[in-house]
Amino acid sequence: MVAQLFKARLINTNGAFSNKTNTPRIRKGKTGVAEYVVAWKKETSTQDDIVFTQKDVRQVQLAKAALHGGCRVLMSRLNIDTLRGLTIAGAFGMHIDKESALTLGLFPQCEPGNIVMVGNAAGHGAYLALVDRSKRDEADRVARMVTHIELAMEEGFQGEFMKALAIPIH
Repeated sequence: MVAQLFKARLINTNGAFSNKTNTPRIRKGKTGVAEYVVAWKKETSTQDDIVFTQKDVRQVQLAKAALHGGCRVLMSRLNIDTLRGLTIAGAFGMHIDKESALTLGLFPQCEPGNIVMVGNAAGHGAYLALVDRSKRDEADRVARMVTHIELAMEEGFQGEFMKALAIPIH
């Protein structure tokens, strides 16, 4: 939604709804917060307009800034400048459009063809561990190599986070 609003120039690079557009879909909501009407109440079964608010846009910005900033910090730790590929697991990865994610700057730039959505990797891994002892042993070895990193405490994270709030990243 946010990527499409940005492409249509209905929100600006800061994520604010544009006051330069002439559309009834952008309005002040009941609480005074700007919102975009996705569907009018006559088009819904709820008898209410379906809206995407300024607060909703900000929540997306915060989430994408954390993800992008975290990627940048991890890349810096590993002395990596660019991503050759990206694997996204879980429901998140199955329900996000790659082009929209790249438009927003959800993660550092990567060729869309090199972004792989693997779905429920944890569930699939659990299944493999149940049916194949060697896969269980492999998962155990990999788990012992995992390092926990508290991103919010990492040097540079706050700066990367702040840069990544913009749509797209500056």
